[in-house]
Amino acid sequence: MTTLSAYLYDGKTAQRRNVTVKLTVPGYIVLQEFSTLSRFRLEDVDISEQLGSQPARVELPDGAHLEIADSGAFYTQLTNSTGRSQWLHKLESRWSFALLALLLTLALGWVGYVWGVPKGAQLVANMLPLEVDDAIGIEGLAMLDGHMLAPSELDMQRQLQLMTVFISVVETVGVTENYRYQLVFRKGQRLGANALALPGGTIVITDELVALAEHDDELAAILAHEVGHIRNRHALRSLLQNSVVAGLIIVLTGDTSSATSFAAGIPTLLANAGYSREFEYEADKVAREYLLANGIPLNRFATIILRLGELEEGGPDAMSLLSTHPEASERARSF
Repeated sequence: MTTLSAYLYDGKTAQRRNVTVKLTVPGYIVLQEFSTLSRFRLEDVDISEQLGSQPARVELPDGAHLEIADSGAFYTQLTNSTGRSQWLHKLESRWSFALLALLLTLALGWVGYVWGVPKGAQLVANMLPLEVDDAIGIEGLAMLDGHMLAPSELDMQRQLQLMTVFISVVETVGVTENYRYQLVFRKGQRLGANALALPGGTIVITDELVALAEHDDELAAILAHEVGHIRNRHALRSLLQNSVVAGLIIVLTGDTSSATSFAAGIPTLLANAGYSREFEYEADKVAREYLLANGIPLNRFATIILRLGELEEGGPDAMSLLSTHPEASERARSF
């Protein structure tokens, strides 16, 4: 067997010593340092897998380890003396296997992104206390008021009428024992005709949406849809999908005060209607639930959705309840 040069580290200091190494039959590795010989059974040492031209590493029973620079010659000897195949080295040495590994990695990454991250966000959201939703909702509304919304111009009588509608919606489809639902009125500015569901139970409805509606049942259906977002914690889950690590920190540490940092994403998420198709259809089911429970024709929701769709086509600056949502006609057909 060929004698190879190696470095010996005693595992106690950073000092290295020059030794020679060879494999002998049957199944031993022999170290020589000057006139001193040490012999170990191969089954008692831990030999790293071959990785390219990286030095071979051999962990010895006494805590010391060897580094062998000529790893190719060492692994060839190891295969000849033991029959042990370096399967990892064979895989990385063949382009077909490397390509397959790359494709598998991309496929797993895609599955993780499409399925794993949303499911993980849902799991984390279910673990977080509702106080987190409250904190994010309060901060989120403050940010929207500061940058995107203006005080409502609706008269008090009209607001009271819509409050009555809202109470009916909450009593029918809301989970009042868990959420403190409230309806707030704002002028939408660039947001135009819109309704926004904030974590914790706050729903914002804009003057422009009220003006667009031709019947209060249409607004009731929209409000029920927004209650559906709150019931399913869609805003929190969407924020978590972009901040899974931060969510896990809150779960592990119990530091709910840091949850307010999520609120920075509220304006972008809600103003640009960044909910997934799945979330939108889940919220639509709650709107359907409300309409059926109150004997209201399902087309109340369909007509205002189509009207919003026509409004959205008015130009690139039209930021409506439908931005990036499923097609209005597609949703209307289901009603």
